[in-house]
Amino acid sequence: MLTAVSAWQEALSADIQARFGVALDPARIPFTFPPKTELGDASTTVAFALAKLVRRPPAEIAGALAGTRLPGVREIRTAGGYMNLFLDRGWAVERLLSRGFLPSGVEGKIIVEHTNINPNKAAHVGHLRNAVLGDTLVRCLRYLGRKVEVQNYIDDTGVQVADVVVGFERILGFKRYDLLASLFRKFHALPEGLRGANQSLHWVGGYSGHFSSFLQDAAREEGIDTTLLDECLKDSYGTSDSFCWVLYAKVAPWYEQSEQHKAARLETLHLMEEGGNETAEMAALVAEEMVRCHLRTMERFGVRYDVLPHESDILKIGFWASCFAKLKASGAVHLVPADSEDKNRGCWVMALQESEEFKGMSDADKVIVRSNGTVTYIGKDMAYQLWKFGLLGRDFHYRPFPGAPYPIWRTDAGRTKESWPAGEGAGPGAACAPSDASAAAAAPSPPRFGAGAGVYNVIDVRQSYLQKIVKEGLRQMGHEKEAERSVHYAYEMVALSQKTAALFEKAGRIKLSEEERSKPFVEMSGRKGLGLQADALLDLLVERARLEILKREPDLPAAESESRSNTLATAALRFYMVKYNKNQVVAFDLEQALAFEGDTGPYLQYACVRAENILRKAAEQGLAVPDPADPAALAECAPHLDEEGWGLLSLFLRVPIQVQMAVDSLDLNIVARQLYDAAQAFHAYYHHFPVIQEPDPAKRAARLLTVALFARLLREGLGQLLGIPVPDRM
Repeated sequence: MLTAVSAWQEALSADIQARFGVALDPARIPFTFPPKTELGDASTTVAFALAKLVRRPPAEIAGALAGTRLPGVREIRTAGGYMNLFLDRGWAVERLLSRGFLPSGVEGKIIVEHTNINPNKAAHVGHLRNAVLGDTLVRCLRYLGRKVEVQNYIDDTGVQVADVVVGFERILGFKRYDLLASLFRKFHALPEGLRGANQSLHWVGGYSGHFSSFLQDAAREEGIDTTLLDECLKDSYGTSDSFCWVLYAKVAPWYEQSEQHKAARLETLHLMEEGGNETAEMAALVAEEMVRCHLRTMERFGVRYDVLPHESDILKIGFWASCFAKLKASGAVHLVPADSEDKNRGCWVMALQESEEFKGMSDADKVIVRSNGTVTYIGKDMAYQLWKFGLLGRDFHYRPFPGAPYPIWRTDAGRTKESWPAGEGAGPGAACAPSDASAAAAAPSPPRFGAGAGVYNVIDVRQSYLQKIVKEGLRQMGHEKEAERSVHYAYEMVALSQKTAALFEKAGRIKLSEEERSKPFVEMSGRKGLGLQADALLDLLVERARLEILKREPDLPAAESESRSNTLATAALRFYMVKYNKNQVVAFDLEQALAFEGDTGPYLQYACVRAENILRKAAEQGLAVPDPADPAALAECAPHLDEEGWGLLSLFLRVPIQVQMAVDSLDLNIVARQLYDAAQAFHAYYHHFPVIQEPDPAKRAARLLTVALFARLLREGLGQLLGIPVPDRM
């Protein structure tokens, strides 16, 4: 209803100017939606605000403005100073179906960066919240007419990747890059259904997946002691990312065994930075394999990306050098003299104490470049943010990411399309992708990435301080507009409920300390291996959904059962992750996530399927079901819509407003709640008003139209806004 409200505001503003000589900003004319349609479809209190300016009673002003011609409004009734609008229902329904209440062609690309999992192990349930929130934000922005580019930043140079490389090379003894590359290649050459272990293994433990077998065979061929390898495999699920999950948790205790072990991390990081050696190739290989696994995990519940910027490319292509030059030229950073008494002597520092965001801090200055010349994490983030806005004056090269489940680009430090090797992409990881000599030549040229008009960074609340510094850096470099358009979408973390944690501990999947058991929830730690892997959760959701389906339809074909169970699992997961306020810690509870009644995704799916079943039964009984897209059917049925049916449909009139509110406030649970309210309203309507059994033909046709409109609008809303598919049957 966004465009309708805008038109009403413009019309009322013009009428106010003409009648009262007051120039009132249209945006300041408020509209709300009454709880019952008997009170109107929309309402405004502009007369009260105007009364103070023109010194006349609100009721008199409202009466004068009641004659204003507003698009789609058949009548304006006044009650004191309130103006209640009643819509032409045929007009409103037609606009609902044609996206007539939504803006289109809004200029300026929006960049949304989300997910950003360290490419060193399997994704966990906490990553799922980031991905669902980020993807839902993308869907809402596109719904509102914005062009959106989705980025997933890959930190492939960090200590997390180095730790897994240490695990492979130093702990397990897999020192040859080509050996590990061949294992990944064999793994991804398997058909899709054979890449993972049996689904139940994610829950009960054990290993029988193909990647496990490949590792064991390779270790025996190389003469590697398999004692520790077998221990890791016992706790993994037979896939490469779950194996790295377990291996990563073994590295921290290994470091504590000796100073020599501790030094291995720094040595590995130095080799990764130098490049051109076996360790650097191993790191690139591991990172690319983990990204490939992450893409497949996120694809399972409908999350996709447009481009994968890699930190290694940011460093190689000199983004930081350009950013540093801009910081110095603008005076945003200063060098603390090396001979001073300041603790930051020899460092390049950004002064923050004068900024409103940092006032009152005792030590507000932030080191951007250390005294040894190395750039801090925040410096690289500033360079990346400048590039996102098209302010850096430099760009990446791009190539297709190899072995992805759908076409997607990754950054590259220097290769052009003409130099891509066979197998889709360049670099060590290309060895893992199926070889296709024509792939590079056939690939399209990449679109223009970056240069956004606005940027959303979806990163949990623990990064709020650093995100404020990135924003302040833009401001101090003179990019005030871009600083204001840099939005940190902060959200609270995901933990495990004590009930769920105890369930997994009993199954031998995690081990809790007494301190952890005493807390309200259990925080996850990848270093400790404590947490619920995303694929394990998804597999369990699918399995539980399948069992529920087979209870009701035991003879359902396997393919149909699999399709429906995946659809239900997607709804359960996505709705669970988005239904909470962003400032709430989500204590993930297995039973709640799997519930098929109440405030859940499957409940919304069921409302839609139930409505479609009514229409199907009506058609089977030979009743004419009005087509919502047929203007003649709308014109015939609209006058016979009952107030309760119109009240149900009017909830969808508010969706565009609610989506805009959700984007503005970054509380996407507003959208989830609006669609949930619509589903509840439909169930109440169905229980109180007969549809097929209604004896009056005109009323029956109007109610069938109501049900048809509801089914269509809810299916579209779930898919477009929340990424929740709806099965044909449940």
